[in-house]
Amino acid sequence: MSEMDDMFGDPTGEFPPALAKALTDHPWEYALGLRDGRVIHFSGAELLQGGKWIHLPGPDDKYRCDLSGVDFTFERGIDVRISDIVWVADAPNGS
Repeated sequence: MSEMDDMFGDPTGEFPPALAKALTDHPWEYALGLRDGRVIHFSGAELLQGGKWIHLPGPDDKYRCDLSGVDFTFERGIDVRISDIVWVADAPNGS
């Protein structure tokens, strides 16, 4: 295993298919549910160094990032701990 593989390794051994797609195929519409019941609608994700967090880019002409129940615009995006994700959907409103 290279140093780069270790730095960006999947901590669970396998990402859900929709999350894996969001890391490489963007901008498209995705949604994920957190352990506390909140839902985040987003357009793409980046795996952060260490592999325990993802970054969902902030809103602009290409990306979307909305968290239910929170009144912030997340202009610089939001970092989400992967272990707090309960479900992920690709094209939650249809394609």
